[in-house]
Amino acid sequence: MDSTWPTFVYCGPLAQGLRALKYGPRPERLAGLAQLWRDESPPLPPVDLALPVPLHPRRLRERGFNQVVLLARPLLRREGIALDCSIVRRQCEGPSQASLPEKQRRLAARKAFTLSRGAAKLRGRRILVVDDVMTTGATVEACAALVRRAGAREVHVAVLARAPRVL
Repeated sequence: MDSTWPTFVYCGPLAQGLRALKYGPRPERLAGLAQLWRDESPPLPPVDLALPVPLHPRRLRERGFNQVVLLARPLLRREGIALDCSIVRRQCEGPSQASLPEKQRRLAARKAFTLSRGAAKLRGRRILVVDDVMTTGATVEACAALVRRAGAREVHVAVLARAPRVL
């Protein structure tokens, strides 16, 4: 990854709201959280395309929405960045990353994603991977590495919230 752009620290009411959105699921939380991200995010680096961290198709059917896509859209519109939901796909469905220790998260994340045939459009471009929460960084690092291997010139990451770092 060339850079990471977190807007908030993942704690307190924001963390509670995101957990309710994802695990409730409580879609009524979407609009407020999306507006908060759009309004409070610093300007993002110049990029050509944004890619959301995908859900596994079964989890998407169960939840009914990919919260990353819906949360990021207003911010990306503000920045004039196109969002492509078809290039990165989640191929493995396992336990929620939140339930795994860091070492297992990294192993699971490395196998979790694949690229579609549309990945050729990544070559030579500046890409922004977007996710809602970054804890260990395993998920976004796995997506960023995949995108880089596909030929992206730069790979940046924007997240609504990042877990506090423990020293």
